Amino acid sequence: MISVARKVGDCPLALYIFTREKEEEEKILKNIRSGGATVNDVLFHAAIPSVPFGGVGESGTGSYRGKASFDAFVHRRPVVNQPLWMEGQLRMRYPPFTPTKFDLMRKAGGTVKPNFDRDGKLLRRSLVSWILLLVLGAYSRKRAIFRYLLLMIGAALVKTFLSAKSQLDTSLNLTMLFAIL
Repeated sequence: MISVARKVGDCPLALYIFTREKEEEEKILKNIRSGGATVNDVLFHAAIPSVPFGGVGESGTGSYRGKASFDAFVHRRPVVNQPLWMEGQLRMRYPPFTPTKFDLMRKAGGTVKPNFDRDGKLLRRSLVSWILLLVLGAYSRKRAIFRYLLLMIGAALVKTFLSAKSQLDTSLNLTMLFAIL
C-alpha cells in the first residue's frame, strides 16, 4: 500500500485510509506525508469548516480556510521598544570587550529553560518553582536565595531606620513637652 502511494505522488493533498486494523492505520499515517488524512471516510476532513485544509510538498504549502487562511497570509511582526535609559545598562555589548564585560554578559544571559518538552507539551511547574518565579522573580534557586537575602537585608535596614526615626520623634516630642511646661 505504501509503495503504491509513493509511486503515485510523494505528498498527496488528501490521504484516505480504509482499514479496521489500528496498526496498519498508524503505519500508513507515519510513512506517508499528506495535506490531510481521513480514516474510513472520503469527505469529512474537507467538509468540516473549522479544520484547516491545505497541502505539503508537491501538493501545496500551508493551510487555508477560516483562521488558518488568515494566519497563512499574515505576518505577525514583533516590535521591541526599549527605553533610552537602558543603553547605559547595556554598555557591556560595546567594545572594548574586557573580561569584566564578558562576565556581565554571561550573567545577564542566564539559562532560562523552555516551558515545553520535546513533543511540544507544556511542562507543569512545581509549587516551589512558582514561588521562586512569582514572588522572587528568579528562575533558579541560587538566584532566589540571593534575591531573598537582598530582600531581608533591605527589610532589616528599613526596620532599623523606622525604629531610629520613631525614637527620635519620641525624644523630640518629650523635649517639646518639657519646653511647653
